[in-house]
Amino acid sequence: MNVAVLGANGQVGAELCLILDRSPSINVIPISRTKLGSAFLRYRGIACRHGNVADASQAGRLLGDCDAVVNLALPSLADDLASAKDLHNRLIRNSVAFSKPQSTQIYISTMSVYGDHRVDELFPVANLYGKEKARGERTAIQTARQASSRLFIFRLGHVCGELQGITAKIRDMIQSGNLRLPGLSRASNTVFVETIADAIQAALFASEATPGVYNLMNQPQWTWQEVFEYEARKAGVDLELTEVSKPKLTLVQTLKKGTIVKARGLGERPQIRKVAERIVRWLPRSSFLKIKGRYSTNAAASAIAKLSTPEIDETWDALYRRPISGKLFHGLADTSSLLVTRASLSETREQPWPSDLLSPGIDIDSAPQKSK
Repeated sequence: MNVAVLGANGQVGAELCLILDRSPSINVIPISRTKLGSAFLRYRGIACRHGNVADASQAGRLLGDCDAVVNLALPSLADDLASAKDLHNRLIRNSVAFSKPQSTQIYISTMSVYGDHRVDELFPVANLYGKEKARGERTAIQTARQASSRLFIFRLGHVCGELQGITAKIRDMIQSGNLRLPGLSRASNTVFVETIADAIQAALFASEATPGVYNLMNQPQWTWQEVFEYEARKAGVDLELTEVSKPKLTLVQTLKKGTIVKARGLGERPQIRKVAERIVRWLPRSSFLKIKGRYSTNAAASAIAKLSTPEIDETWDALYRRPISGKLFHGLADTSSLLVTRASLSETREQPWPSDLLSPGIDIDSAPQKSK
């Protein structure tokens, strides 16, 4: 089965392609807009296609022989939001229109559509990323229905895996061998890329798999303690974990916190920030200096917090997320067994670096490497 993967050059997309490529039933086809974006996967021996699926003149060439499309792509929302939404729409619609008739569509969404609800909050505070993914879900549902395509929407939480940033952070933290963290006994919203790949294969081949919208996480759901202990065992670290509690907020504090967070979210949008700066300038000088001082203090505190050592890092946002338990995609293999039976990514076949990325006279395998 030809399975196209959009967004294959991202962290999740790249690792997912490496895992799907091992399946004898799948011919994985990563799609990248540029050859530079596909360099890593081509180095790993996976043939890629290059072009823009959002462009109707190219989409047929890229998707015409594909039985299924896994869509992880999301345009940048940082600049022109209207253009990003239009591009997002075309990616979704062209995935259906230019792949094989009645293809299987798998739209990768996020649990941020729920507002990233934290355990100490009475109500969630939505962010732009979650809102756009929710809108993308609606577009995918409408488009798939019109074309009679099978559609699976998988909402991912914190994605763990060999190439994932959250896993790298956890591995850095456990090197201390002594961690004081909140919420260790709480169910996490983590999902390993192996389980994502398992869900995709179930959607494609399992007769009992029913199209729909699902939350996708480890099978069964792992606690945060299980996540840290797994990585510690893998690293051979004798890890001592201590669960600490976080002071509960009063109703007034919770409401105030929610308002501040929402205001900060608005402040991330350049046009709103500019308007706010103009308004603040009209305030009395004493009020202006007070607001400016608070802003500078918060900015400095945030910068200092990022320098915290793993031993005192008790503010990691992921640990405070409220567990999601409904609309789970069932019938998948136990995540622990997948992690045991899967071959290491380092065992994936490697090829010489693609010739289009080599400069004349430079052997990239012997050239000095910069430390990360």
